[in-house]
Amino acid sequence: MSVFSSNAMTVMRDIAEASATPEQCKSNILDRLEGHETEVFHSQVLVAQYIPPSRTKGGIILTDNRVKEERHQGTIFLVIGMGPAAFKDDNIAQFHGKELYVGDWVMAVAGDGIAMDIRGMPCRLYQDTRILMRVTDPSIYY
Repeated sequence: MSVFSSNAMTVMRDIAEASATPEQCKSNILDRLEGHETEVFHSQVLVAQYIPPSRTKGGIILTDNRVKEERHQGTIFLVIGMGPAAFKDDNIAQFHGKELYVGDWVMAVAGDGIAMDIRGMPCRLYQDTRILMRVTDPSIYY
């Protein structure tokens, strides 16, 4: 494992462990990314990945391999940035009045987005039409 991925693993674990609720997780992710200088263009949506805690509600401890798998295959994300045309109706896509906001939890297919790390936090960039749905509690999808 490289130092870069080791740092991301540590960040992911720290945020998951410090987050007892989805709202705490959202706050911890946004705090970690505060001041990032990313300007999103067109109809792109920038998201940070939700990582579940390493201990299940039943007390089972998840391994680092499970956390790594979540990083590459996870499907729940927190919207942290949007381009000015994201979720706006045009000649290509119609959203039928649905809107998305920074701070919303969403579901998307991991492989549909461009992966990157911002301040050690795993993030992805998606075309707005690749966001599948909004979710209220990211913990129920794992």
